[in-house]
Amino acid sequence: MVDTALFSVKDAAALCKGEYLGPTVSPLCREVVLDSRRIQGDELFVPLKGERTDGHYHIMQALEAGASGVLCRREFLLENRKLLAFQDKAAIILVPDTLAALQALAEGYLAGFPQLLKIGITGSSGKTTTKEILGSIFSLFTPTVMNEGNLNSESGLPLSVLQVRGDHRFGIFEMGINHPGEMDVLVRVAKPQAAVITNVGSAHIGLLGSRERIAEEKRKIFFHLTSDGAAFLPEDEPYREYLLQGVSAPVVLFGPRSVEGYKDSRSLGLHGWEMQFADRLIHFPLIGEFNLKNALCGITVARYFGVDDLTICTGLERVKPLFGRGQILHGRATVLHDCYNANPHSLSEAIHFLDMLDWKGRKIAVLGAMKELGEETESAHEVITREAASSGLDLLCLVGEEFHATLETAERKKPGRVLWFSNTEDLCESITDLVGSGDIVLVKGSRDMALERITDFIV
Repeated sequence: MVDTALFSVKDAAALCKGEYLGPTVSPLCREVVLDSRRIQGDELFVPLKGERTDGHYHIMQALEAGASGVLCRREFLLENRKLLAFQDKAAIILVPDTLAALQALAEGYLAGFPQLLKIGITGSSGKTTTKEILGSIFSLFTPTVMNEGNLNSESGLPLSVLQVRGDHRFGIFEMGINHPGEMDVLVRVAKPQAAVITNVGSAHIGLLGSRERIAEEKRKIFFHLTSDGAAFLPEDEPYREYLLQGVSAPVVLFGPRSVEGYKDSRSLGLHGWEMQFADRLIHFPLIGEFNLKNALCGITVARYFGVDDLTICTGLERVKPLFGRGQILHGRATVLHDCYNANPHSLSEAIHFLDMLDWKGRKIAVLGAMKELGEETESAHEVITREAASSGLDLLCLVGEEFHATLETAERKKPGRVLWFSNTEDLCESITDLVGSGDIVLVKGSRDMALERITDFIV
């Protein structure tokens, strides 16, 4: 039974310009899902075609589980006419491309909420944490919606947009890209009135080509801003002038020199930061200088939109890290669980944080390979290895074929204290013997490395 419907399947068909096939009285949808295993009843199932699988082959499963409707490529229906047997209780929306239809559906749905002020966030690193910081602050100020977890891509952002409800006043939308043209799609779906670029680094450089191309794609988030909006950038962003070419919206910088009322901060190591802001001493719980920058961004954006300083401080103090993003796990050893993703910039910052940390026991770094770096793969891994091997860390575990060529460099700088593993499975077999009570272990690598599997052997 549908408690609160987003729309009817027939209305969804109109929003995405698809052809409706189904009952005269259109069934209602309470949610849109991409995974047929999540069907519990009254969902609209959107099958997407990936590199290894095609969700269309799960349409029957979704309908049998109680989906009220499905999107479907017209060609697939012609080859699978048996799907029409469900027309009495469910509906089919025929479209040329289900991903494009999902995006159009979200775009049309969002147009029904003119009261929502939308803030888009992108950047090579820090965008998810910045989104969480802004969400923590704004949700104390007024009803606010934001991406759940990491739903920030060309398929994830539409699902986030479909979480908007009538009482929401702010939408905080992370917008992540890994190939040319994707930002155009995300901007078209969300149409942010304000936008943040956290930084321009080398994440996904193998797919985008160069840092200049990354900057070219990132800055598209500013293109549709008007004089009523705002473009937020770090005060020390090297690509600032390029990113702001042609931007008509007011430009607002953030950073320690730019945030009015920010006086100083003191690192508390694994306990985050003590910040002096607005004549208050607040505890910001996220670790690392990189997260301090994200906090300053949060202050700047919130103040710009009228959030009072007390609410900002409270929001900063209640932020919690997401899975695999700066989590601290305590057990026989302590783990800096930061393995959701990695690029040269974020990996370098994590190594520096561990190196500078005041710790009585051994310091161990488990570094997984960085993916999607293209022509910079070899040089980037060489630089990171040199940095890690030149640090004061007691043991260095390198994981992945990309690090193999750097092993000699590491061993020369840190003889007897460097180990290489071809994959995460091999590391899991050894990590228990390598880590002792009282050690602290940084675990960081690209998502494909799935380094989180080793934490059960450590904690």
